[in-house]
Amino acid sequence: MDASTWDLEIADLTEVFARIGMKPSFVPLPLPFPGAEGEWVLRKECPTQKSFGAYCCSACSKRWLSSRAQKKYKQACKACNTYCLPTHMWKNTHRRPLRPPEKVLEDKNKPHMSSLCEACQRGSCTR
Repeated sequence: MDASTWDLEIADLTEVFARIGMKPSFVPLPLPFPGAEGEWVLRKECPTQKSFGAYCCSACSKRWLSSRAQKKYKQACKACNTYCLPTHMWKNTHRRPLRPPEKVLEDKNKPHMSSLCEACQRGSCTR
């Protein structure tokens, strides 16, 4: 079994566990930032349209996190340029802003890779 088949099977199992109300423990995702309060949920279970997102490329199995994930827009994999939706999104459980103010300022100064952003290509990106 190759890595891409394995990842697809894990994604399928994640979906099955979600349907029966179990949280799979085999999806180890880091906190989006130190001190973040919340949990990773499947993309379609996230109550917001935008949040931190976890991606797994269906073509090459590369994994990445993004602070600009959106439920209905894909991001391209840097390794193979395959467009993917986030598999998981961060559900915040605290009423303060999702990212600390210094992180927001830091993110605004980071370059935005428009060529990998479907929302940019469709004119819907907030960056």
